[in-house]
Amino acid sequence: MKKLILVLVLAFLATTVYAREDNLYEMFRRCSPIKVFLKEVANEAANPAVSTELFTAGFKDTLRERKELSFLPVDNEAEADVTILVTIKEFVFTEEALPLVISPLLIAADVVNPKSSARLVADYEIVDPKSGKVLADYKNFLTYARRPRKDMTETKSYKYAIGENARRLILRAFYEPVKK
Repeated sequence: MKKLILVLVLAFLATTVYAREDNLYEMFRRCSPIKVFLKEVANEAANPAVSTELFTAGFKDTLRERKELSFLPVDNEAEADVTILVTIKEFVFTEEALPLVISPLLIAADVVNPKSSARLVADYEIVDPKSGKVLADYKNFLTYARRPRKDMTETKSYKYAIGENARRLILRAFYEPVKK
């Protein structure tokens, strides 16, 4: 029994340390603005709605919108603080998403205001442009977004999913981790 408890404690500590390893807050907390170069956006998704140009524009817009930490998209890798490489793995749009079955209230809300859903999966690699060292690597970074179905198209949901995916990446990589 003692061995089991020891293994569980060690596993918890190992996952806690690992979860904080890919956070770049300490490295960039005094750097304002953080200059970001979006080096490459590769498209491995089989969906024709996926556009690398739209992804690049949406990602840069999301960077500019940040308020607490300031980001500046740059067009030259030499002047960047970080370089980001992106591989879009999958994009799935569902026009008539099923209601979330979490509580009766959410089911009723979904029935009254039907939703469309979008799922975007991407791989991100954040690299130091000066040394070439990989600072953080996020594989299969998933965003699942639900929006009201009214006037929602595949392209609009793709734009929304890009913004949500980029916001989640920025929060996870550059903001101070929440201490429990």
